[in-house]
Amino acid sequence: MDRSPGQCAQQVRLIVDGTWVGFGSQLLMVSLAYRRRAIPLAWPWVRHVKGHSSAARQVSLLGYVRRLLPQGIAVLLVGDGEYGSVEVLRQLEAWPWAYVLRQKTSTHVCLAHASVWRDFGSWIQRAGQIRWNDLSVQILLCSYR
Repeated sequence: MDRSPGQCAQQVRLIVDGTWVGFGSQLLMVSLAYRRRAIPLAWPWVRHVKGHSSAARQVSLLGYVRRLLPQGIAVLLVGDGEYGSVEVLRQLEAWPWAYVLRQKTSTHVCLAHASVWRDFGSWIQRAGQIRWNDLSVQILLCSYR
């Protein structure tokens, strides 16, 4: 991804997903979001029968993509819960990449100003309820386990 100095982007947005294809295979995908399009950067086929791929495999894939990017560029990673394990989140913060990843309702979080761990889903009282404006900022400041 060579650029002349005048063309350097401020931030890249990456989209991650995993899709079970069948026959014991899963496709992991990391794409670059660009002008309302997703440009694939890496798409390994993984021998995997059911469920999410391993956190080690996901970190390895994201590390590969990281080496493709210009050094020091800001990254925002968005995707489904496939990449939402604690091991992956810790690695994203170590790089440091910003991220928005769907989480299971059973994921434990502790807000920065609190000392009590709660299930992520405990902030939702009924099906279909969305708590974005007030809760999202607080969740960004939380710990996880």
